[in-house]
Amino acid sequence: MAKFLTLLLLALLLISVAVFCYVGCEQAPAPDVQALKDQAGPLVEALTRYRQSNNAYPQSLASAGIEAPNTQFGQWSYYLHEDGGCEIAVGNYNEDNFVLFWNSSTGWHVDG
Repeated sequence: MAKFLTLLLLALLLISVAVFCYVGCEQAPAPDVQALKDQAGPLVEALTRYRQSNNAYPQSLASAGIEAPNTQFGQWSYYLHEDGGCEIAVGNYNEDNFVLFWNSSTGWHVDG
């Protein structure tokens, strides 16, 4: 009987911890990927126009006079690759559980 009560108490304790963790842990909001892509559309278009006019992507958004939009997941980041291509990204694996990328060579990707 004592063994049964011990196992029952242990099971109740484990269930309590699981419920506490589930209720107490904040879940990152799920991204609306299409809305983020739509929001970044003008940024992608500005980068494309810049490349068409200058035969290269800019060294930075600031140097091209392009402003990255803010999102609920932070501001879009810009990366110029050594091969001359570029990428924009938003999100953070650790905080948002995803990263959304637009790559000038491969288009849109979401990780997470």
